[in-house]
Amino acid sequence: MNKMDVEKYKVIIEDKMRALFGYTIDTEVDEDGDEIDLVQSAFLSSMAYLQRDRNNNKISLLDEALNRIKNETYGYCEECGEEIGKRRLDVFPEAQYCIQCAENIERGNKNFR
Repeated sequence: MNKMDVEKYKVIIEDKMRALFGYTIDTEVDEDGDEIDLVQSAFLSSMAYLQRDRNNNKISLLDEALNRIKNETYGYCEECGEEIGKRRLDVFPEAQYCIQCAENIERGNKNFR
């Protein structure tokens, strides 16, 4: 992968991180409300917690991708060492594995690792 491609993905990754750091969910409901408002408040708080957890996981993956860029290993599969396809990185710039290795890992193929 050439340096221009890596720089393009670095910008995309940094933009995604900024968006995730700025993401919030409005959990405010009427404090003088009835039981339905209380249930809604609990539901929104739960959803906000789950979304925050997902965002933290995503930020971790993005941060790892930035570290791979610094270490000049970005764009190469951590399992087999082959180059990760640009189409895959366009969709999932924090990808750690080529599509074949990712599929094998997701299937839980015990013989693969």
